[in-house]
Amino acid sequence: MVFELVTTRNCNLNCKYCFEVKKNHEFMNESMIPNIISFIEEYKKRKLVSDSRHIQVDFNGGETLLNKNFIIKFIELTKNMNYSYTITTNGILIDDDIIDLINDNDIFLQISLDGIKDCHDENRIFHDNRGSFDIVYSQLKRLQEKCDRTCFNIASVIT
Repeated sequence: MVFELVTTRNCNLNCKYCFEVKKNHEFMNESMIPNIISFIEEYKKRKLVSDSRHIQVDFNGGETLLNKNFIIKFIELTKNMNYSYTITTNGILIDDDIIDLINDNDIFLQISLDGIKDCHDENRIFHDNRGSFDIVYSQLKRLQEKCDRTCFNIASVIT
């Protein structure tokens, strides 16, 4: 069973086709983590999960990695609970902490990249209208170099 945690609706990009109409500065707080874990574990206990041996937690957002500390803390508290983790991200904020987290916890990323540079930069722009392709592409290369295994796939919006 997949439990999706929307860590924030805020974003560091201003994509032209964004469906997150109401971007805000609200973030999941680390104080919520014990209640989230209790909720998941209650599902397991009541056998409302088809395979209680496999719980997938998908961190999602706006831009998920804007709430990196929440993700790190959640994984720290659940890494011995047989959960698997995915993070959906635009890739901009991947840093050494995230790469270490990926390698240490077998995390899988879904990264947004809308094809070649011209296509991507047409819509996936920063708030100052600069395109984001070059940064995302360099992050993908970095992941290939620093991750112990294939740790990501690409999600594309085709226009």
